[in-house]
Parts: sequence; C-alpha cells; structure tokens
Amino acid sequence: MKIGFPQKIKRFAGWALSSFVFLCFIFFPLNIAAKTLKWRKQPIKIAISSSLLEHANQISNNENIMSLIKRSAEKWEAVANIKFEFFISEKRSISTDAPDGINLITIESTPDNIAFLGEDIDKTPAKTKIFYSQNNIIEADIALNPYIKFSTDGKFGTFDFETILTHEIGHLIGLEHMNLYCSIMTPQLPKNGTYGIPQIFFRDLSQADISLIRSIYGTNHENCCSSVTGRITVVGEKTFPLQVWLEDAESGRLQAFNVSNSYGSFFIGGIEAGKYRLYVQGIKNNKIVSSELGTILLKPASTIRIFRTVEPKTANLSAEKIGFNAQLSTNSIIVNPSSTYLVYLSINNNSSQEIQIESTSPNIKPIADTIIVHESEGNLSVISIGLEILESLNEGAYTLKIRDKDAEFFLIGAIVTSDKGKIPKNFFLF
Repeated sequence: MKIGFPQKIKRFAGWALSSFVFLCFIFFPLNIAAKTLKWRKQPIKIAISSSLLEHANQISNNENIMSLIKRSAEKWEAVANIKFEFFISEKRSISTDAPDGINLITIESTPDNIAFLGEDIDKTPAKTKIFYSQNNIIEADIALNPYIKFSTDGKFGTFDFETILTHEIGHLIGLEHMNLYCSIMTPQLPKNGTYGIPQIFFRDLSQADISLIRSIYGTNHENCCSSVTGRITVVGEKTFPLQVWLEDAESGRLQAFNVSNSYGSFFIGGIEAGKYRLYVQGIKNNKIVSSELGTILLKPASTIRIFRTVEPKTANLSAEKIGFNAQLSTNSIIVNPSSTYLVYLSINNNSSQEIQIESTSPNIKPIADTIIVHESEGNLSVISIGLEILESLNEGAYTLKIRDKDAEFFLIGAIVTSDKGKIPKNFFLF
C-alpha cells in the first residue's frame, strides 16, 4: 500500500541510537584461501573450558551453562547436516598462531584471549578464530569476553548469552557476517533493552540463515534443497556488487539471501521448493540498482539459472537504520500479528517530501496519512509511519520499500513477526 507525500514537522527531540555490540571473527588460512569454508570431519568436537563453569553465576542464575551451549548449537544441527559433541576441558587460552587440535570455547581472561579480543574489548562480547586449509576448517576457537555482562533473562543493558553464542557458533561452522537486518549473523547484535524489548527475540535463525547453512552442509529435510545461480550485469559498469534475494511469491516472506561477487555472479542455495519473487539491489557511488526481476518456480533439488542486464539509476536514496520506541538500529523490528506499530526509518534522500513507503508483503500495510518527516542533525531524514500487521502474517522476516521520484530502495528483512512473546502496540487506530 502506497503512502502519499509526508508532512514535515519540527526537529525530533530525544532520538537515541541503540547500543550496538561489535561481533568479530578471524579466518586464519594455513595455505590457500577458499570461497566457502566447512568442516569435513564430523561430529565437530568442542571443548568447553572450565572457566565457563566458574563464570556460570555471572551468566545465568537459573540455567545450566552446558545446556545453554548445547541449545545454541542445536539450532544449527536442527536445520543442516551438522553434528557437535561437547566435553569439559581445563584449557583456558585459545590457539594463537597455529592450531593445537582443540576447538575451544572459553571466557578466561588470559593474555592471549584478551589480546585476541582486541582494542574494542569494551564493545566486543565474543570473537571467533578459524584455522583452515583450502576450504576445510581445521580448528576453531571462541573467546567470550570476561569483562562483558551476559544474561539469559533479558536483563537490561546486558548481552543475551544464547544469542551471542549462536552467532559465534555460526562463525565456527564457517559463516561470515551477513548484512541483513533479520540475520543471526548480522555484524551488530543489540543489547537487551534495544527497542525496549529483551534480546531473546533475536535468538533464532532467520530463514535466510537456514538457507545459507543448508547450501554449505546440506540437509535431510524434505522439499529441500534447490538453488538459483547466474549473473546480473549492470549497464555501463564493469564491477557492481549486488544483494540478491528471494521472497515467497504469495506472502512476501524472506526465504534466502546472498551477495554477488564484484562482477554480478551469484549463487543462492539451500532453498525449499516453492514459488518465489527474485530481487536485486546495489549502490555504487551515486548509482542505484533496485528492482524485482520476476517470479520463479523452484522444484525440489533443482537449479534455475538467471542472466539479466539491468539499468542503474542516478539517485541519492538509501536507508540503513530502522527504529522503534525512539531508538534507531540495524536490527529488525519485532512485531505481532493483528497489531499496529509506529516505526522509524533513517533515510538518505535529497527530497524527503516525496518519499513513499511500501511493503513487499500484502500482510503488512503502511497506514495512509501517518507518514511524518522528523528533522535531525546533519542531512539525515528520520521518517515515522504507522504499520498495520494483519492477522494472516506468518512468522518470518519481511521487507519494506521506500520510493522517491527517482528510485526505490529495499530494507530487506527489516520486519520480523514472532510468537515468542507479546510486543506491545505503540500506535493505535481509532
């Protein structure tokens, strides 16, 4: 549903940027680098440092540390052909320049661990190091920050232990960061209290995470896995990296996501059979590519090849942060069906008076005549709009789209509907 031209009001006071956590990892090649890293030998045996047991009361008052670690690992085991085994170890320091044969999760404040966590130690709750040869992971270590406050109950200002560990285990099995609002592999996860809600709502894998890990390790699940591959050529450009993603053709639910190489070649795997809409987006200097490329029908265990040429537009339109309850973040907005919410978008745009807001899902409806432009410091336009979330919206991640007279821009997976708990309405219809 399109929204008309926005109303402009006085500068918005009290705007807050959410507290970000910087999540890091290092791939440590033993010889030749590879495009995709994975474990060839399974089960993956993980040593849990006794230091974690000693810090247990600082992490959780009511849950067993081993159970928390296993639950984080089981999220990946449940969706792909991955198997872990855990044991307790007295080892406390990660490997430094060479593998020592032990895959370790530790929280001890040893010199090696602290040096590895780096200069941003006050902002880094954890960091993962991977040793690999060609495309084979040889060893991986996770260092949790002993000076960071973790919790399991959503305590304000702390980091959710399960969310952070699920993210780091994603690195341990070969995943890099994914610049996607809804991904567990986002480079910035929020503290408890961002958007005024606990971080437990961010613990789960998105469907994009699931498709990605299945494309590497496979799965025994029925109706999986298919793939889409090809190349998107941008007119007049030798190099133009692009985001490429699939959404369910009926509901708009985000299914899979990946990024092309510099020349537009892409591969999206691990996809369940179904009917999808294919999208592409990229920005280079003042040129933007952003469009739907059409509908595809994927049968089980099939591959579709797509080769397209697209025309870039000269425009200054982009958006990075989305907001809720007076906070801006690069994390998804969590919503419930049959509810209404006021959300904010930070937009880089030369003509904010001409912005329109849409959704790629028929079950998320921008509410007419509610769009307002809030002036903030600098050139950033912060726009608020009411969204109606229909009862028929299924659990998953969904995309918003902004449009001006020159171009359009997608906020991929910016809205996530969850059944983990009640997200109070902050906008009401009369």
